[in-house]
Amino acid sequence: MEDNKFKIKNEDGKEVLCEVLFTFESDETNKNYMVYTDNTKDDSGRTRVYASVYSVNDEDGHTELLPVETDREWKIIETIIESVSEEAKKEKGEDEAKVEPDIIMNLMTKRVIVSITGMCLMCFIAIGLYLFLLTGTSNDKSTRVVTIDAGGISSIAKKLESDGFIRSANAFKVYMYTQSNRNLKAGTYKLSKSMGVRKIVKELQRGSKYNIEEVRLTFKEGKNIRGVAKVISENTNNSYEDVIGTLSDRSYAEGLISKYWFLSDEILNSGIYYPLEGYLFPNTYFFKNRNVSIDVIITTMLDEMGKQLEVYRDDISKSGLSIHKLITLASIVELEGASSNDRAKVAGVFYNRLNSGWNLGSDVTTYYALRIDDFSVSLSKEQGLYNCDNGYNTRCTSYIGLPVGPIDNPGIVSIKSAIYPESHDYYYFVADCKGKTYLNKDENGHFATINKLKKENNWCA
Repeated sequence: MEDNKFKIKNEDGKEVLCEVLFTFESDETNKNYMVYTDNTKDDSGRTRVYASVYSVNDEDGHTELLPVETDREWKIIETIIESVSEEAKKEKGEDEAKVEPDIIMNLMTKRVIVSITGMCLMCFIAIGLYLFLLTGTSNDKSTRVVTIDAGGISSIAKKLESDGFIRSANAFKVYMYTQSNRNLKAGTYKLSKSMGVRKIVKELQRGSKYNIEEVRLTFKEGKNIRGVAKVISENTNNSYEDVIGTLSDRSYAEGLISKYWFLSDEILNSGIYYPLEGYLFPNTYFFKNRNVSIDVIITTMLDEMGKQLEVYRDDISKSGLSIHKLITLASIVELEGASSNDRAKVAGVFYNRLNSGWNLGSDVTTYYALRIDDFSVSLSKEQGLYNCDNGYNTRCTSYIGLPVGPIDNPGIVSIKSAIYPESHDYYYFVADCKGKTYLNKDENGHFATINKLKKENNWCA
């Protein structure tokens, strides 16, 4: 401290130059007090004055400021300040007097404010950390089967933490103490690491609905009836032959027409291989166990088809094509190798050909006509490449129009493309190895595109 001046840091962390006004020793408390100012004004224009206990270090001579701790000390300080202030007013006049007892600020007040602010900040950090610990341990939504044994909250928390479903067993326990229902039920559950503590607790409170014998059947877009039968036979107690037999049965299909608005007598055409081809909506389905019947599986898939189509029912009726023809067109679009974004363009090409009286010339219809499911097999004239007697083969130059029926079970993107085709004046298309579609107006441009893709090693047909 030099010339009765020293620097301290204010609540903003900035150094402020202060000036000692006076010091005194109290016989009553046996403490030394310092009264000082930073020469700043309050809102009313009065000089701010501070008071602190102080002590001088005998070894290095440094002065240490300490907070005033009791109301009794403040009364002593106020009395002294008032006395000094009065003397200053007498000697220097009212305007120049610096010491004003009604605006004393204790250095400890600042420290208390800073401490409270720090505590609030720590609370916010702690709450934020707690909420983070309640979140899922991963973004992976895939489920895993986990068995929760009967026991207390602590043992369940440790199990979930060790299995990687929660971030912290302690955070789990804290959360449980906030719940009115702390009864977590033992059982076998399907949980994912993305669920987080809240959802996991809800599952354990409700109790296990997991059926260890449950069967999951996944049917991908573009699979035909033979592919559907393969999935069913591999995952249930139904044989491939029995499934194919049911799906080939026209009497069985006929009995379903009255139950589903999108089925019509067109599916009973004698040239159709499988009446329900195209109408078994591709999706993932769950059934109680492997003993599920073929009929339950089929009607479940038809129910889903109805839900998917209902949204477009009015537009389907206004499209100019029967629902059977729309599904047939969608099934061709599904297999033509175009990406999802290009399927409406491909549908537009087929509409142009249909409206101009051209044959569709689609290879995928020929594969289906020949009952060949492997598209890597090369088609030849001897195999029936141009066989015009088959109602599916649109490669036959004299076959005008759509095939007799769908050639696979299309997904909703392809169905929408058939309902809402892109309008343009292209008649040819080809897709490269990456699924990008190239459109052309004539045959010359079409073959030029194919040759270009072959030179670029981007031709995969």
